[in-house]
This record gives sequence, C-alpha cells and structure tokens, in this order.
Amino acid sequence: MDNKDQLIQDLINYYLVERTRPAFDKFKQGLDSVGVYEYIWTYPKQFRELFSRQEPLTAEKMSAIFTICYSYASSDVDEKASDDGESREDNDHDMMTKVEQRTTEFWKTYLSIVEAGGSPINLENILMFATGMKEQPYGQYPKIYFNHSYFGEPASKYPTSSTCSCVLYLPLHDTFEEFKEAMDFGILNGDQFGNA
Repeated sequence: MDNKDQLIQDLINYYLVERTRPAFDKFKQGLDSVGVYEYIWTYPKQFRELFSRQEPLTAEKMSAIFTICYSYASSDVDEKASDDGESREDNDHDMMTKVEQRTTEFWKTYLSIVEAGGSPINLENILMFATGMKEQPYGQYPKIYFNHSYFGEPASKYPTSSTCSCVLYLPLHDTFEEFKEAMDFGILNGDQFGNA
C-alpha cells in the first residue's frame, strides 16, 4: 500500500462522483431534451433562486420554527411537602414557569418588533445567531431554552446559543425593554459562535 493516499482519493471520487454519475447523466439528459439544461448554465443565478428560494421570514414563521423547552415538566416536580403543605419544588416550579412564560411573551413581541423594523437587527440575524444559518436548517427545528442561574453561577443577561445543536438561550428580564436591549446587543455583538 505505497499509494495509500491515492487509493483513498480514488475511493472518495468513486463514492461521491462516479457512483452517482449515471443518475446525474440521466437527469441532465432529461433537462437537455426540453432545452432547460442550456438555460441553467446560461442563467445560473435566476435558476438558483427558482430552485432554492424560500419565503421571507416573518415573526409568525420564526415562532413556528423554534420549539420552546420549558425547564420543568409536571412529572419532574418532587412532591416533598414543606411545613405549610406546599412543596418547595412546586413554588420554585411556579415561579420559574411564570418567568419563562413572561420571557416567551417577550420573545413573541420582540419578533414582531424586529419584523416591523423597530430593531437594528432582522429576523435572519436572529436565525443566524441561533443556528449559524440565515434560513431554517433542513430537518431541524431550533430549540429555545432559558438562561437560568445554575450552581450559584449568575445567568447571562444576554442571549447565548449553540449553533451546532441549534439552541437559543433567552435571557430572563423583568421588563420587555431590558429584554429587547439585551437581545439587540447580544445578537449584534455575538457573531462569534453565538456568544454575546
């Protein structure tokens, strides 16, 4: 195996190019039979838009693209009762649920404001921050989690993301103005792997 690199290159070429060539040639032949193949080569930009154009993003579409993942599911709550009959976990759950629901409403309002032009960013910037792509990733629905403080560490007041796993972490704020300011700042300044 003196030519190991050449063998690997030949295998890759066969698998990616030669193995699929007959199907591609048939497809090309079909396009050529009606004169489309020549136009694709003559006007590639127009055909790219024709074959891969997506509808513009809207606040409603952005809401539908992201799956919101709340911190507590009702089955996760420990039923240990405190002296007053309510479990501490239930109180924590109720408080966290309210904060996350408020943040979800802030998120929806924020998307509407961004769509209307009331922010220095656009919806594509948000999607790029969360997923690394300006269009919805095929076969994936990005998720939203919430930036809580864990293990005594303070929560980030700005959005963060994991572009590899398509996760957006929303900051928790008391007012919409604080939320909007943090989102705008974080997304505008967080073009390096989703960190503000």
